[in-house]
Amino acid sequence: MSRKPTVFNVIVRSAEEGGYWAEVVELPGCVAQGESESELRDNIFDAIEASLDAGTEPIADDLPQPQLWKIVGLDRLVATP
Repeated sequence: MSRKPTVFNVIVRSAEEGGYWAEVVELPGCVAQGESESELRDNIFDAIEASLDAGTEPIADDLPQPQLWKIVGLDRLVATP
């Protein structure tokens, strides 16, 4: 299935037990965790894809921008200041 590119704001946090966890602002309930940033990135890509495949509709693009990462499509990660 082909999708239009969509920008997702991802909030990334350090986990108390080590590693990281993240949530996608525009996809409520879309979360992932990983022991490294690389593992987290792979897991959040999978979580976004699964949410979209399940029919989750992204919410408004004009939300506050607290993100550390912006995910553009499902194949590119863009760091944000």
